[in-house]
Amino acid sequence: MKSVRTIYYPACLKRAAPARMRAGDQDSFENLKFSTFNKSDLLRFDNVLLTSNGVIFQNFKPYKALVNCFEQDFQKYWFRFLIKVLLLSKGRVLSGKEKYLLVYDNYSGPKGFFHWISDCLTRLVEIKDEINEYVVIVPFYFKNEQLYQETLSLFNIKRIEYIEEKEYFRISNMYSLNYIAPSGIFRPENVQKLRDHVWNKLEVKDLGSDKGEKIYISRAKASRRKVLNEEEVTTVLKNEYGFSIVYLEDFSFFDQVKIMYHAKYLVGIHGGGLTHIHFLKPGSGVLELRKENDFENNVYYFLADSLSVNYNYLFCEHNQISSSANNFDLKVEITELRKSVEDLLTL
Repeated sequence: MKSVRTIYYPACLKRAAPARMRAGDQDSFENLKFSTFNKSDLLRFDNVLLTSNGVIFQNFKPYKALVNCFEQDFQKYWFRFLIKVLLLSKGRVLSGKEKYLLVYDNYSGPKGFFHWISDCLTRLVEIKDEINEYVVIVPFYFKNEQLYQETLSLFNIKRIEYIEEKEYFRISNMYSLNYIAPSGIFRPENVQKLRDHVWNKLEVKDLGSDKGEKIYISRAKASRRKVLNEEEVTTVLKNEYGFSIVYLEDFSFFDQVKIMYHAKYLVGIHGGGLTHIHFLKPGSGVLELRKENDFENNVYYFLADSLSVNYNYLFCEHNQISSSANNFDLKVEITELRKSVEDLLTL
């Protein structure tokens, strides 16, 4: 592996505290005010094995820097995983005449909306002017998922090579970018570049939205992580404050972006829907419904701050469904919701 060129150099960023930080929460947010970023490069790999979920093996060892959350889970079973791939998957050699570009990772999907937008498209946008030099490698499920087809169409890709579920590639000439920032942290200049690129490609400035400026993202149709008193919450937001209730799964990605561009205020539970902060305008506001006393899942605070979007939050009672930090349901206290919305509308 060697660096072709540097995309970003190491940096340290001081962030502002949330605009509506509540009394008693100062200490919890204090350690979040600084973000550090490592050097990010466009890399070339010679003679690698690539698995269908985007893990690179070189000399039978994983390239850790491009495995999302390697230390949290993958390092515990990577050797067993490699043996399983070699025994149960079919290998295919890709011609050395082409330059191949890896654009996804082990957290991209299926149903990896946040990680695809925030960890993968943020890298792709950095080489948007030269991407037509590469054959882009993506996994099999990209074929039938509208999200991936729509987002990839925003870039001038000359050809796509799909890697099947029980297949691995042997590649002599592969390229990829290091992560621009640790997952969920964000470099402001990078996410601003992605936002502007998507806006320009979709020409959102010239298109309207019938959903208005106040949007509540409902997860009522989702399989998990719901607002338990959703009906009460939506009644208040719609009837008292004029919010539109939006089920994002009813819209194409392109239409989702248009809705967000024209929104001024966004409310939603912690989850993939708030990834759309990427496409809000500077000066707009977001209210995140979060599980009580959780100061670990601050990705949307970081994202909002990086894009000059005003961030507000409301801690709510929750039922933890499983040991996974993000597998929970919330119950929103309506009096506190009203206060938080009124705060949001003054941001």
